[in-house]
Amino acid sequence: MALQLNYSIIEHKKSALLDPTYVGVLERGMVLVDAGFTAAGERIVAPSAAAGGERPVGILMLSETNQAQVPLKEDLAVPAAAPLETSLRESPDAVANIRAYNSGTGATIVVVAGAPGAGQLGLTAGNLLTADAALTGVNFSIVYEHNITAAELQRRGGRRSVNGGAEGLYGQVTMGYGNCTFHVSNFDPASLWDVDANVAVNTGAGGDATFGGAGTTFGTLVQEPIMRQTPGIVQAFIGFECNLPG
Repeated sequence: MALQLNYSIIEHKKSALLDPTYVGVLERGMVLVDAGFTAAGERIVAPSAAAGGERPVGILMLSETNQAQVPLKEDLAVPAAAPLETSLRESPDAVANIRAYNSGTGATIVVVAGAPGAGQLGLTAGNLLTADAALTGVNFSIVYEHNITAAELQRRGGRRSVNGGAEGLYGQVTMGYGNCTFHVSNFDPASLWDVDANVAVNTGAGGDATFGGAGTTFGTLVQEPIMRQTPGIVQAFIGFECNLPG
């Protein structure tokens, strides 16, 4: 996804070898973990996978824009009368990647696929949300991901069309580390980021930052999801402080 450099404070940068067995995508803002050493004794790194015991070392500083999902946060309201429907700006990629909560009380609102149950929101079609009657008139916030095509990314985000970046070509990446503050859109949107007690940021799957799970704690949340722009794409970013060894 993305790293918002206007708000990030990065103490150090360094290069490292990318794990040659890693076959996934690379996106700015990914959490990088220690992946061992080469036969020559050089350290290699890879995006985090939410595995127990993994050792976070830095945040990926990629040379180009590259992302497949864009996180968004919207503040909406359930109508005061039927039909209790409201539309999201985009179509979420999966119900499992959605977090919704009552803007006034902070209480979680469960989002399901299809018709909603008691006190729930139902994603009934594309970007259409249908609310249970118990939520009539309720203001709520929702964080979710939607997919972006390569063509749209190139048009809006300036992705280079002639190659995949030097990182893929040479198997080497640059990471930010040290005593830093990072603002990234690489986070699990379904995590309980709005709950004040949940301040520990952990390594997540696919290089994401997350709360809870089996990953390793490496930072402290300082900014709940907020909409900001980074080259051409308005999306949700979180902020966290950390001290990574590099």
